[in-house]
Amino acid sequence: QPSIYVAESAISSGTAGSSSDGAQNTAAIAAGLALISVAAAASILLQVGKNTPPQ
Repeated sequence: QPSIYVAESAISSGTAGSSSDGAQNTAAIAAGLALISVAAAASILLQVGKNTPPQ
């Protein structure tokens, strides 16, 4: 949950710069969001894998 608010605040602050800075910030934010989403998906898969009973 907190990472979502951090990403939203970074996006809102990143749009206030010049066009070149905004483009670089947008690329960095997109990469960060991709890493966060991959980490979240991995953690969910790990938790689901642990919760499945052994067969």
